[in-house]
Amino acid sequence: MASDQLFIAECEAIIARLKAALRHADLALVSVLAPALETRRQRLAASLKSGDRHLADRVRRSLEDLQRLSRASLSGLSTARWRLEILLDRNTSLNTYDAEGRVSALGRETSSVERRG
Repeated sequence: MASDQLFIAECEAIIARLKAALRHADLALVSVLAPALETRRQRLAASLKSGDRHLADRVRRSLEDLQRLSRASLSGLSTARWRLEILLDRNTSLNTYDAEGRVSALGRETSSVERRG
């Protein structure tokens, strides 16, 4: 019983560190802590089934928070990647219009300077 409580406390500490790492975008720490929590997953579930209900609810809520943060982080990374791809796409341009409605494309243009060879 005492060993289960110590184990659960250890898992809670890992969960708290994971949540902090996600909030601070410390992906290096996430890549270390996530597998550490995953290897403890089955024992944690078994320990929580046989333990205090209030403790199990607290850990469940903490894991739900971690899942929510993980999803939000993944969404943010996907959005950042998409925006970077747009910025790096050489074919991307911005269309502008003058007072008469004529379109003009602004974007990455090739240099008009000729190379001497």
